[in-house]
Amino acid sequence: MNTPSASGVALALAIAALPATTRAQVSGGVTLASDYRVRGVSLTDGRGVAVASLAYDHESGVYAGGSIVAHDPAERDVRLLGWQGYAGVSGRLRTGSSWDVGVTRVDMEPYFDRRYSLEYTQVHVGLAHGDVSGRLSVASGYPRKGVETAYAELNAALRPADGWRLIGHVGLQSRLTERRGDDDERLDVTVGVARSFGKRAEALLSWTVLTPRPEPRVTWTRPGLTAALTVYF
Repeated sequence: MNTPSASGVALALAIAALPATTRAQVSGGVTLASDYRVRGVSLTDGRGVAVASLAYDHESGVYAGGSIVAHDPAERDVRLLGWQGYAGVSGRLRTGSSWDVGVTRVDMEPYFDRRYSLEYTQVHVGLAHGDVSGRLSVASGYPRKGVETAYAELNAALRPADGWRLIGHVGLQSRLTERRGDDDERLDVTVGVARSFGKRAEALLSWTVLTPRPEPRVTWTRPGLTAALTVYF
């Protein structure tokens, strides 16, 4: 199953973000997780989420999908955090590598000390070989309206035993507009371990750090541990 860029919990850390040789026509999953992060920043201030996703992959390489995210904010009722949708086309090179070009739309409403709207459109190009993948994205409207950013990421996985994966993600964000000097570039790093239970479920434990942290150093930019469980269908 294709996923958008590294934008949240188990779905973003699936590593196999580019197509496999055999394609499922329709696939999806439900994830319960202790946090939801975009480019290293928590959109739920370290509180739990539920994510429902659905994807369609065609033999031609055309794909599309999306997800909705609900969470439980402090001292408030469970609510919809937002949604994201994506579409693109992918294929294979003679070397066995995979390529991927697509677009993603994200619409989220995190609630920090005030209500904040995160709405942006992102285009990307990616390349993968085995358990290593890279992607370059350009987003319009991230982290707020009127700002454009570029995001380069590298994802990798090691498989020490059947059903186990050690995963790593490194992402570098750079502002293309409204450059201010103090936080024009930012690096996020995630490492973790995943345990699959057949083809129907996977548990993930990951640690994320963001550097440099923007000032003031609010809680949703601090390093954090995320636990997640995904059931696939």
